[in-house]
Amino acid sequence: MLYIFHRFCFIIMLGDKMLELRSNYISVRSGAAYTYGGSQTLSQSAAVRRCGCGLIAAADLILYLCRSRDLPSPVPVNVHGCVDLSDYDRFISTLRRFMPIVPPFGINGAMLSAGLQIAMKVYGLDYSVRLCVSGEKLFDRIREMLERDCPVILAVGPNFPQFWGKNRLRLYQRSGEVCFPAASTKAHFVTVTGIDDDWCKISSWGRELYINIPEYKSYVRQYSNSLLSNIIMLK
Repeated sequence: MLYIFHRFCFIIMLGDKMLELRSNYISVRSGAAYTYGGSQTLSQSAAVRRCGCGLIAAADLILYLCRSRDLPSPVPVNVHGCVDLSDYDRFISTLRRFMPIVPPFGINGAMLSAGLQIAMKVYGLDYSVRLCVSGEKLFDRIREMLERDCPVILAVGPNFPQFWGKNRLRLYQRSGEVCFPAASTKAHFVTVTGIDDDWCKISSWGRELYINIPEYKSYVRQYSNSLLSNIIMLK
């Protein structure tokens, strides 16, 4: 159950227990700071900083799966799932061979899934990768992947058909049982690491944030498109 207080801009979370990944999610160490997932803002590449969110999501997915499946990791990852920034940057540069980004547009879902399929084979991960067009079953598919201990790359699509539109999806930060608006986005890839009836826990810009599922569905229905707001499925 949700109680929404628009005047104070927060939401009290009273849902069921969240289904989450079984291991610590990937983090990147930059000096004394640790991220939750990779962050394009830390990259030495201007192109990655500007439009590398899909590349970051793919990198985190590969590193998590290699670690959780006891496969050799492309770069050193410690027992807590942490990677040094210099090693992470090196891995991102390697992945750009499979998933080239085109500033200022970045990479679309079809190209990302095709490049990820090649990269999976290179790193010994035996998965088929496809862009899932599932409409109302989107969040059921997310739950299925999390139950198999797979992070889920989720696209928050651009405005459509008016790509220049300024409508954005709110992202929240959690404090106890309360969520506060912390950011907003459009035309952006995030990684889902947890789900309950009303919320997705995500990694974006190296932060632990939350998407309200009813708000996501409303954003897609009113301002975007289900073909552009979708997930990458692994089987």
